[in-house]
Amino acid sequence: MRARAIADLSQLSDADFYTKASSGLRLLLTNALNLFRESVFTSKAGHRQGAVILAGLAVEEAAKFHILLDAVRCPRGPARISHLRRHFYDHLARGIYADHYDNYPSSFADVRAWANNSRIALYLDGPEGFEWVFRNRIAERREQQLYVDYVQVEEDHQWVAPNRRLCFAPVVPTTILAVARALAKAGVTEAPALSVVADLWRGFQISDSTSWGELHQKNLEVLTAIRDRGSLRSDCEVAFLCERWAFPLVGLDLTEDTSVTITDLRRVRDEAEARWIAREVGHPY
Repeated sequence: MRARAIADLSQLSDADFYTKASSGLRLLLTNALNLFRESVFTSKAGHRQGAVILAGLAVEEAAKFHILLDAVRCPRGPARISHLRRHFYDHLARGIYADHYDNYPSSFADVRAWANNSRIALYLDGPEGFEWVFRNRIAERREQQLYVDYVQVEEDHQWVAPNRRLCFAPVVPTTILAVARALAKAGVTEAPALSVVADLWRGFQISDSTSWGELHQKNLEVLTAIRDRGSLRSDCEVAFLCERWAFPLVGLDLTEDTSVTITDLRRVRDEAEARWIAREVGHPY
């Protein structure tokens, strides 16, 4: 037995790929919904940290659902293989997917810029924008719900524990899970419908100039074609899916970007601080 074999789906014929993908989408959504329901029950029982952890796992399973569905929207070839291999099992990639479904980009250029920014391992921020070094916000948000760790903060070291403020956040359905559920209710995740999705998306070239309006039109075209072939189970979801079935992220690198080191950031911070001091000295209150 060999685990983590998701990229092997790309070796299948189209017909077999749609059948296997449909089974996987159904299992992923079922697990995501079960985890979310358990998080609600846990929250009502007063176990807030457990509820937040379960809700986070539900979101990650929903993200895997969309990663797999994006593979259907992607033409056969290296891009699909790379997308599945790099992102399906990666916590950061799944977090980026989840946040992606809460965004309202005007074009794919916005998506690309946002995704690139979201995978940076370390960055500067503070009142003036450069005072402190922070780690990737998505990775930190996930780990702050789960783990105790011993971390280095600047020149100091300290223990960190699950963030109590995060653990008292309300447990509410997320957009990425709502879209996955709507797609399944509409019948889009069935093998015949996936064939339509693939046929219509393979000829659609996304560039940085591709607008949200063009995506809306493509979503409507896909859903209308599925209806015309008798595979659409519910019209009730169409308007919602046209608006919220987001850009596919195939072709983007969603893994952690470690190209900028803490030494680099400290140098940038020192230079920014020197400029700030010079400006303040030159322009006293």
